[in-house]
Amino acid sequence: MPEAVVLVHVSRTERPDSIEIGTPGKGGAVKVFFDAGDLDEARRRVANALILCNEARITKTRLESGGAPQAATAQGGAAP
Repeated sequence: MPEAVVLVHVSRTERPDSIEIGTPGKGGAVKVFFDAGDLDEARRRVANALILCNEARITKTRLESGGAPQAATAQGGAAP
C-alpha cells in the first residue's frame, strides 16, 4: 500500500507593511513595502522611493519639454 504524502505550504511575507505616498491623479503615487519592525530599513526604503519618484518627475518634465533624459545621481539631481 502506498504511503500517504503530506504537503505543507508555508507562506511568509518579508515585508508585510506598506505605505502609499502621493496621489495617482496628481503627479503619481508610489507604494513602498517594508517591515515596520525594522524602522531603519523602512526609512531607507521610503527615502529611496521618494528619490526615485523625484527623478521620474524630473525626467518626465524634461521629456515633455523636448529635452533628452539625463542620468540622475543618488541624491535626485541630474548628473553633470
